[in-house]
Amino acid sequence: MRRFIQMLLLILAITSLVFFLLQFTGDPADLLLPEDATQADVDAFRERMGLNDPLYVQYGRFLFNAVQGDIGDSYYYREPALGLVIARLPASLQLLAGATLLSVLVSVPLGVLAAVKRGSWMDRSILAGSLVGISAPSFLVAIVLILMFSVNLDVFPSSGRGTLSHFVLPSVSLALLRVAVGIRFVRSGMLDVLNREYIRTARSKGLSERAVLVRHALRNTMIPFVTITGLQMGAVLSGAIVIERIYAWPGMGRLLLNALDRLDYPVIIAYALVAAVIFSVINFLVDISCFALDPRVRAR
Repeated sequence: MRRFIQMLLLILAITSLVFFLLQFTGDPADLLLPEDATQADVDAFRERMGLNDPLYVQYGRFLFNAVQGDIGDSYYYREPALGLVIARLPASLQLLAGATLLSVLVSVPLGVLAAVKRGSWMDRSILAGSLVGISAPSFLVAIVLILMFSVNLDVFPSSGRGTLSHFVLPSVSLALLRVAVGIRFVRSGMLDVLNREYIRTARSKGLSERAVLVRHALRNTMIPFVTITGLQMGAVLSGAIVIERIYAWPGMGRLLLNALDRLDYPVIIAYALVAAVIFSVINFLVDISCFALDPRVRAR
């Protein structure tokens, strides 16, 4: 119940902050109405959208409607803004899940291998590759992948969503940075754990090296790794905004960029609301995972 209340307060704080910041970004009437619109047209639009009301009246109306699940209608689409964002949610969650799963499946074994082979050519190669992944921006990686695998090799499509082949390049573009960060995190965690006394005790009992690494070292390394992965999922969600635009992926991020171009306030606030809910749920699941992995948390 405490975490649930914290989640509600977080969502309220984020959406309220976005609401007030949007008031300083400009007038939606200037972007949504044609250039030859008269002042009467502008005044009528602002009156119809409630933009002429005092700020505290707009905020009170926003809170009253938001509690009922109504963020308002999009200025551009003339449809409920929250419904527009939720309709794009599955596409964004697909990218989020794919990039996160790919980063975990690649970074954990490579990080363990680099730690076990510390100082070898393999360790140096893995670290060099992770440095490249950390240094390369996601949008640049996306463009390079399109040039290589869509334009030159014609292996994967460069845009759209539908088949599994459409999903490969966007998820790889999003996952590369997280793979690089995960490799270094797992490696440093494994190096720290492998020097602990309980690892020497496990080896002295005659356990195989694989059992020592998987059952003792890796499990203790995964506790902080799960936490950082949860935080990285929030970064994936924000990074997907640009990736969705590059690959014409029909997700929330692409909708947000279009809304920002038009100053479509309800859609922007609806995106902030949904993103805050997703991030809160992710953090809650991270806490549960740490509870399951670490007996010290259960003891407290």
